[in-house]
Amino acid sequence: MSFRAIHGIPALVAIAAIAASAQPPVGISKVTAEPSHLSCPSGPKNTTLTAQVYFDDGNPDLKNQSVLISLSIYSAKPSKNRLWIIDKTQTVFLDRSPGLAKFQVACDSFTEPGQVVLFAAVSKAPKGVDASAGTFAESGRVTVQIDQPER
Repeated sequence: MSFRAIHGIPALVAIAAIAASAQPPVGISKVTAEPSHLSCPSGPKNTTLTAQVYFDDGNPDLKNQSVLISLSIYSAKPSKNRLWIIDKTQTVFLDRSPGLAKFQVACDSFTEPGQVVLFAAVSKAPKGVDASAGTFAESGRVTVQIDQPER
């Protein structure tokens, strides 16, 4: 029986080397909006978005570390619709999982009925931490519905 070589290294040795160098993952597991419906300009004009950050809090490599979580607009309907993100980045300390990043989002008189999808991602992580797991995952997205104002 022969093993396929990866870059001149037998496959089993390559797999063992990859496993040994695995970095602890950090990512967004869930984003919620409370309230998830806004009615601009007459009803609720602000919402709080909470991003849950998952990581292995038993990993000693993560003690006394932090990550930067960023919130941005992913898509909007109508396409020119907007919401204001009050603070676009939050620092989350990796002391207890899940970590939480809270963002304030508001609408204004130019916000139209429709929806805005926001996306939270790990934008900066310490050296040796894998923040790529879940960078574009559905779990990092949340939809805020903008209702027609009551007249």
